[in-house]
Amino acid sequence: MALIDGLHACKHGDQLSVPPPARQHAAGEATPAAPHFSPLPPLIPINELLEAPEAVSALGHARPEEAAALLRVARWSRDFLTHPHPELGRPGQVCPYVSSSIRERRFLLTFIRNAASATGRAEEALLQLCDYFVQMEPTCGRQTQRKTIVVLFPDLPTERTGELINGMHQRLKPHFLSRGLMLGEFYAKSEKRGLHSSQFRPLRSDTPLLVIRAMVLTDIAFLCDDPLFVRRFLDTFAERGCDEVLSYMERKREELTEAQLAMLLGQVASARAAESVVRQTQPPRQSSHAARPR
Repeated sequence: MALIDGLHACKHGDQLSVPPPARQHAAGEATPAAPHFSPLPPLIPINELLEAPEAVSALGHARPEEAAALLRVARWSRDFLTHPHPELGRPGQVCPYVSSSIRERRFLLTFIRNAASATGRAEEALLQLCDYFVQMEPTCGRQTQRKTIVVLFPDLPTERTGELINGMHQRLKPHFLSRGLMLGEFYAKSEKRGLHSSQFRPLRSDTPLLVIRAMVLTDIAFLCDDPLFVRRFLDTFAERGCDEVLSYMERKREELTEAQLAMLLGQVASARAAESVVRQTQPPRQSSHAARPR
């Protein structure tokens, strides 16, 4: 079984080892880049789990229960995330980007052991995965939305799952946002509601997970309650982000409090003021049509 080597004006455990080399991919097949980071949990393309489920037991680095969890989450990702759901509250797939991520072999899974007893080491591994994700191709443009890393925590004690997953998520989220990434927290008893339906619980998973993906403009809905998070959103998207925040304020004017509206407007004003200062301090660009000496 192959493993991945090493791993926008207010409108516009133990399991911390470096994996062995990856197999050779067929011509034209996308293969994530492999920066050299260590330690880094082994990364497995979901395609390999789905195309050859009988081979999951051959994963030398995984215990039988871990291999079973990887296969279970791979099937859940394919069967739940890439299909419509009656409680979703909008047309389309539960997650619009997962199908293309799987198709392009950029949907990767890994797992971390002993996060309950060695939380610091688990968080270090997650920071390494953050660095890997940023350097994994593609590194810019909308294509980055097609990258995903799903991190399983298969041995968390059931009674502490929510506490441990939420704790790691809250501590690491600011760092991931500063890199233009989102960190999603999934566990069986998650009570977070869907954006379009109060009946939908999109972050429930029998196996506890943290999911790394690129930030997108619609993520302002998840970040609008915290000034720091809004600032990181605007750092990522610049003028397009300012436009999206203002558009979001218009759409949600009846639901947002006066304090929230004032905070969001203030963040947009600050971002634009900072950008204006940067432009004023930059030397003027010489026109390519400047007169040449005769």
